[in-house]
Amino acid sequence: MKTRFYQAAVLFFCLAFLPFSATADGLSTISKDEIIAALTDLESVFKSYSVQIRLNTLEQSPLDEKIFLKSNVAMDVKQELGARFHFVEVGDIPYLDGSTGNHDGLKVPSDKRPRRLEGAFNGEELREITGQEGEAGNALIHSKPEGTQWRIKPQVYLTFYFHKTILEWISSGDASVVGDDNIEGIPAVVVETKPVLVNNIEWKQKFWLAPSLNFAAVKRSANLRRYPDGKWIEYTRILTSDYQNAYAGVFVPGRGVYESFRVGKGDTDPDKTEYPTTSRHELIFKNWEVNPPLSDDDFKVEFPNHTFVNNKITGDSYSIERLTDKDIANQVFGANQINHKSIKMILVYTNIAIFVMLIGIMIFRRSHKNTQNPDSK
Repeated sequence: MKTRFYQAAVLFFCLAFLPFSATADGLSTISKDEIIAALTDLESVFKSYSVQIRLNTLEQSPLDEKIFLKSNVAMDVKQELGARFHFVEVGDIPYLDGSTGNHDGLKVPSDKRPRRLEGAFNGEELREITGQEGEAGNALIHSKPEGTQWRIKPQVYLTFYFHKTILEWISSGDASVVGDDNIEGIPAVVVETKPVLVNNIEWKQKFWLAPSLNFAAVKRSANLRRYPDGKWIEYTRILTSDYQNAYAGVFVPGRGVYESFRVGKGDTDPDKTEYPTTSRHELIFKNWEVNPPLSDDDFKVEFPNHTFVNNKITGDSYSIERLTDKDIANQVFGANQINHKSIKMILVYTNIAIFVMLIGIMIFRRSHKNTQNPDSK
C-alpha cells in the first residue's frame, strides 16, 4: 500500500512539472546574458541591407477619427543600420476631398493621387523631394535624419524598436526574461523592460525572441497602463513572419504587420481586450540583400534639372519651382535670381536716392553761403 502511495506521489510530482517543461521547450533556461551575447554577435555581423517592399496601409485621418486613409506603395530601400539611408517610395495616397467610400463600416476617401517620395541621409544632412511622378514638388533639407517623412522604416522590423536597437533595450539593467510563448507556431522567449512612469501612465517594451531564428524578434510591443490600478494594454505591436536566413545567421522577415491602437483615458475596463485601430501597415518584403557593397553615391538625392531650392534653413520646407527657359535667361548674379523687374525697381530707387542727394547738396550749399555772408540779406 505504501509502495503504491509513493509511486503515485512520484508520478504526481513528475506530471506537475511536465507541462512547464513541454511548453517551454528549454526556453525557460535561457538567460538574459545568453540573449545579449547572441544579439551582440548578430549586430557585429549585420551592418547594412537593401530590400524591396510592398506596403498597404490603413491610417486614421488626423481630421476625423471616423475617416481612414488607405494607401498602397512600393518602396526600394538601402540602409546602413543606425546610419546612412536612401529610399524611394512610389504609389497612391488618399486625397481628402469629402468624397468617401466604405470599408468595414469606416469612411474611406475614394479619390487617390499618385506620389513619389525620395529621400536620403548621407551622414550629414537629410534631403527629400516629393511630388507626382515625373514632376518636382516640395523639398526638405534637415541636418538630422529624424525630419524625414518616411513613415515605415524596414529596420523597425529587424533589430530596432522605438529609436533603439533591441540589444540596447535588453542590455539595460531594468530588462528581464519573464517567460516563454508561441507566436504563430514559433517558440519564443519573452523579455520586457521595467515600467517607466510618465504623467501617471506606466510604459514598458516587450520582445518575443525566437532562438531558432538566432533570436530574431517575431513580435514586439509597447504597453501602457494607468497608474496604479490599470491593466496593461498593447499600444502598438509588430508581428513578423516568413523568415529566411539571408546572411550568416541573419534572419529577415518576408512579411510584417504594424498596428497601433486608440486607447482613451477611460479605457481601463479589465475585461476589454480589443481597441480601435488608428493605423495598420501590412508589408511584404522581397529581395533582401544583407551587407551589400554600398558607396557614397547610394545615399544621394539629385533634384531635377532647372529647379531651384531656397537657401537652406534647418528644419524648414521649401517650394521647388520649375523655371522656364526665359527665367533662366533672365537670371543675374546666380542664385540671387535678380530678373528684369528687380533691376527696374533698383533703377527707380537709385534715381530717387540721387534726386534726394542733389536736393540735399543744394540746400547745404545755400546754407553754407548764407553762413559766410551774413549781411547778404
